Amino acid sequence: MKMESIFRYRNAFINWLNVVIRVKKSQYPFTAKLRNGELITIKNSFQCWLASYGVPVEYDEKNDITSFTFKNYNYRFIGARNNGDLADVFGSQEFEQLDFKDKIVLDIGANIGDSSIYFAHMGAKRVIAVEPFPKSFDSLKKNIILNEVSDKIICLNIAISDKNGTIYLDESIEDSTTTMAKDHENGLEIQTRTLNTLIRDYEIKDAVLKIDCEGCEYDIFKKLDYNDLYVFDSIWIEYHRELNLTREIIIEKVKKAGFQINILKKEKLTGYIIASKVN
Repeated sequence: MKMESIFRYRNAFINWLNVVIRVKKSQYPFTAKLRNGELITIKNSFQCWLASYGVPVEYDEKNDITSFTFKNYNYRFIGARNNGDLADVFGSQEFEQLDFKDKIVLDIGANIGDSSIYFAHMGAKRVIAVEPFPKSFDSLKKNIILNEVSDKIICLNIAISDKNGTIYLDESIEDSTTTMAKDHENGLEIQTRTLNTLIRDYEIKDAVLKIDCEGCEYDIFKKLDYNDLYVFDSIWIEYHRELNLTREIIIEKVKKAGFQINILKKEKLTGYIIASKVN
């Protein structure tokens, strides 16, 4: 077990040492006591990990449904045990600083829908959720229905790239939070679209751009004209390799479009580029 996990369990649980021992030995179920005094039954490492981020969940193993309450709404997600990022979206609340209320959010790398559903419930006018991987996209559609936001979210099973065309994706991939969309022999054919095309087709303006696509951010920005970014008020990008040439291409174009940039490191090779338009 990583030291980071141990420190997180120590901060989250009163009986943290017992929690660490139980998780390490896979001794489930067991009772954990949160720092607020609440007792929860931990049935697996996934549930324990989310609880350490402040998201105590119930897990229905038979139907693969993870449920929890956040800001007075009972959320339910299919496929979250092996996919998605509930800890960062609802635990760390990594999008809390984005001003997306009453705006269109273009969510590139929507995965199972955790971020898109968060935006929809927290006040976005409309969300365009883009997810190329078939299994993640299937969960995305189901989760939108489960969380009662079908009227606010448009789902697109496409990949955003530097050109319009097609790509062939591995249908067996379950966790698209760690995999970049790239050609796979004998894979499923998926359409690719440029960011410019998407902006035009869906008449996007006064919007927020969120990109988390495991490296595709560089393809998106490679041929992108900075003028295309004028339709956005805020931009949030997770970068996945700290290579000056590729990251700086993004930063240069975002700055040229009139944004103020803040860069936050997440881990050694990943971090966030958070940009707000300067009035």
